[in-house]
Amino acid sequence: MKSEYLIVSDTHGKTERLLSLVRRCTGLCGVIFLGDGEAQVTALAEAFPDLSVTAVRGNCDLFSDLPQTRLITLRGHRLLVTHGHAYGVKMGLTRLAEAAAAQGAEAALFGHTHLPLEQRVFPTPEGASVLLFNPGSLGLPREGAPQFGRLAIDEQEMLFSHGTLPPGEW
Repeated sequence: MKSEYLIVSDTHGKTERLLSLVRRCTGLCGVIFLGDGEAQVTALAEAFPDLSVTAVRGNCDLFSDLPQTRLITLRGHRLLVTHGHAYGVKMGLTRLAEAAAAQGAEAALFGHTHLPLEQRVFPTPEGASVLLFNPGSLGLPREGAPQFGRLAIDEQEMLFSHGTLPPGEW
């Protein structure tokens, strides 16, 4: 059976939007938060104390004690979790992909651009691939409705997907 995770980034003060989304998502094992909304992470932890929350700080999370980057393992898969600003993701994804590959990560999850993305890249001369995943922005999307990501994971595979909030929920 696959474990289900919600992936969110860039909430920028939209606390109720995040809490409403988590209420709708049944069967979650956890939330992976990719920065720019530390106050929303705090509210999430208070509202759902039994829910696992993995969070990193973003460029707008001033004075945060959250780490800038984390390497986590879920069901045997290594994931690099970051906001992305420290890797210059608005100017290209090479630095992020190389950092993930150097740490043995199969995927790098990031935000910062406010645009959803799922792209497999081959950053090493040996041909090792890294999946780059950006859920988009739940708080200030650059295009369309507020966005989020999902991860269904077991020991064999990771399945990423994107979602948007329906009209009336934002």
